[in-house]
This record gives sequence, C-alpha cells and structure tokens, in this order.
Amino acid sequence: MAEGMEVLKKQDSRTQIYLGGLAVTVLCSLIFSYVSVTVKAEGPMAELLKKSSASMPSVTIFDAGANGKLAVLAAIAGIGLWIWNFVAKKKEAWAPLALAGSAGLSALLLLVLWLRSGTSSAGGFGMEVSVSTTLLGFWLPFAGAIAATVVSVKRILGAASSPAA
Repeated sequence: MAEGMEVLKKQDSRTQIYLGGLAVTVLCSLIFSYVSVTVKAEGPMAELLKKSSASMPSVTIFDAGANGKLAVLAAIAGIGLWIWNFVAKKKEAWAPLALAGSAGLSALLLLVLWLRSGTSSAGGFGMEVSVSTTLLGFWLPFAGAIAATVVSVKRILGAASSPAA
C-alpha cells in the first residue's frame, strides 16, 4: 500500500486527478446510499409510519439497476487499465483512448441513472414521500467520474495539438 502511494505521488497532477476521481467513484458508490427516501405523515398514517420506520429503504448504487453496476465497473476498469499501462514495458497507442472511454462511460452511466430515477416527491393519504439523490452516494462519484473524463480527454487533446518530434 505504501509503495502504491509513493508511485501515485510521483505522477503528474492529471494522473492523480484521474485515479483519484475514479477511486472516489468506486468507493463512494459502494459505501454510501445513492438516494435518500424521506417519508412524512400526518394524522392516522403517522402512527403506522412510526411502527414501520425501522425499515426505511436505503438504495445503493448496485440496487439502482444495471447502470449503477456498470458505472462502478467502468471506473474499476479505468483504474485497472491505467495500472496495466503503467507496468507494461510497451505503452500502447490506444491506452489513452481506453482510459478516457472508461471514465467517460462511468460518467455517462451515472448521468443516465440520474435521469432515469430523478428527484421526486409524491403525496397522498396524509403521507409525503420524497426521493432524492445523495451527496456522497451519487454526486461525489459523478463529479469524480467527470473529473477523470476531463483530464483524460485534455491529455489526448494536448498530445494531438503538440507537434510531433
């Protein structure tokens, strides 16, 4: 673990942002709830809610469907591809595109997941149910995936615009 941190410290800031962004995407998606569900009740439903409040739903990114699972797997693949390319003796020409693609796929899948689930509030029968995405379970992983995508694409565009030696 200490050797890995030493290798990471020696990398440029773009690489650190890429790996850090994808690591945040994976870890926060696995640890924190993707959405929070809040139920408020008035009148006779309040008593029923008190009895069942111990079983309030918590939705992780893996419970949110295939997009959530694939977003985390794409982030893991991006980290794995970077490690593989780092230790390889021959640097492949397609590796930067694969790195950008895996980070971009993770961000895109999280965006689709957010668009499909959305934030909603429903009421009726004296109850109000509010479903919203969480900061640590969705927005931080989404920001990490976007940051990784941006720095990997900037690296490709920088290499394309620099004159060949």
